Amino acid sequence: MSDAAHSIRPIIAAPGESPSGEVTPARPLLVTLFILLMAVIAVSSAFLVPRTTDVVVTDVLVTGDQRLDLSFPDGGCLVSGKVLGPGGDRMMGVNVEVIGYDGLLSQGTVTGVRGTFQVPVRPGIYRVSLRPTVSIGRGAAAPSRLLPASAGPFTVKSDTWIGTITLQKGFLVPGRINTVARPAEHVYGWLTAVPAEEMPDGTPAVIPIGSLPGSTRFQAVLPAGRFTLLLTEAQAFAANWSMLPMSSYGTGEVAVSSSANAGIDMGTGARLRGTVRDAADRPLSGSLWIQRQVETGAPQDRALTVITVMRGAYITHLPPGSYAAAFLPLADSTGSGRGTRTLLSIEMGVEDRDVLIMVADGFIISGRIRDARGVIRRATSVEAIPRAVDSHSLASLPIRAVADEETGTYRLCVPAGRYDFHAAQAGMDNFSTFARLLLGGQGRD
Repeated sequence: MSDAAHSIRPIIAAPGESPSGEVTPARPLLVTLFILLMAVIAVSSAFLVPRTTDVVVTDVLVTGDQRLDLSFPDGGCLVSGKVLGPGGDRMMGVNVEVIGYDGLLSQGTVTGVRGTFQVPVRPGIYRVSLRPTVSIGRGAAAPSRLLPASAGPFTVKSDTWIGTITLQKGFLVPGRINTVARPAEHVYGWLTAVPAEEMPDGTPAVIPIGSLPGSTRFQAVLPAGRFTLLLTEAQAFAANWSMLPMSSYGTGEVAVSSSANAGIDMGTGARLRGTVRDAADRPLSGSLWIQRQVETGAPQDRALTVITVMRGAYITHLPPGSYAAAFLPLADSTGSGRGTRTLLSIEMGVEDRDVLIMVADGFIISGRIRDARGVIRRATSVEAIPRAVDSHSLASLPIRAVADEETGTYRLCVPAGRYDFHAAQAGMDNFSTFARLLLGGQGRD
């Protein structure tokens, strides 16, 4: 039995031990090889960051239907940097956007565990916008009190390291949405703080605070200064979810020198509802943008409301006044018809109004989106951006479509005119569109 046991000893020899009982360098060698492999992976991963960026075709004259194929370039420039907190700790999960001075937004990202980020862009001039994660809503925990930050401009011709950006702490400003009608239990909208004067240290001119998911309370984090608080794209509901006759946006003012309370007053308004149909009398889905027309240039006087139009129906409330409106159809590669962006004027008094919106026909721009190797790109968006228009005007709204996931084809319907066509996997950020309308954005020729 002992001989049999001895005969199987080589099979069950311990790791690093030879069948004869001698110790071998197998374990140290395996460990060394593993460490080298992980080092190679770590180094190579630094050079395997996707460099495909967005693509822009400028100054396209549209006078009829046409095909426009788009190709994403390879070998984009990497804009990279590091984000630290007030105490010097690395900040993970911070939203990073690299915004071009042509008014277009490149792909965004979030910072990793080391607080670093890399974003591929076309050569050009950019600024970097950072937005810490904000928690807002019923029962939400207090925000981290970190402020948004921006840096730039940076001229990017090759891979560019912009350095370290340190986020600063602000003051907590809680508040409530006040309605004149019956008390609201649910308020939906987008809350923005507009400084009364230019802020130091590159603080963004418009500070996004966040959406209000079914709550009348909010928590904002702001630097010292005076601000106008705007609640846009807003609607309020009673406890039973019946719509309240409030205006679709509200304003408030707050002076911040320490933690303070603020409020936003929502006025009453007359109901505006109606239907949206195209020239073939088909109901359309999309979005209806409404902007108050006033003489003054104050941000609150240019407040916006954006209404979702479902199967041709829409409803909101507006205070008396004159309004410009723009309807943008929902577009995808399988769409039909020629309904396109349509501008109109709306006069509101104290009485409810029903308004039928007849959508104008446009020209069809279609094509296919691929990368530099000819491979179909998935989950991409395409925008036709009007040129030489007032950036405050609803006529500057980009017309958007989403390319088909399988075929990479897209279909847009636009009015006659000159456009820049922009395609990106992430598309443009909605807040950039809002900021451009509110404050004029970067401006475009």
